[in-house]
Amino acid sequence: MPNDPPKKSAPDDKRHSLAGNTRVQDEFLKRMVERQHAVAIGLTNGATVRGTIKDFDQYSLLLLPSPPGPVVLVYKHGVASVTVEVDAGTKQAG
Repeated sequence: MPNDPPKKSAPDDKRHSLAGNTRVQDEFLKRMVERQHAVAIGLTNGATVRGTIKDFDQYSLLLLPSPPGPVVLVYKHGVASVTVEVDAGTKQAG
């Protein structure tokens, strides 16, 4: 009908929306900090750094490297991926 309001294509539930929402990123990183999971961070230049995320904010991650060394400040704009390192004896990390 011409006077009907347009139908929404998806529910307003932001838990399932990734567009313009950092909630998924923040929840993932928060879990990595809390559980102290070892991660591999793929950088946009092709390098990979490994360690444990100590803290994060809107722009950066603090990484305790593995093998042990100085704390590394990684800027998020240089991150291509974050992968949980799974132990050989463990089926899944989360």
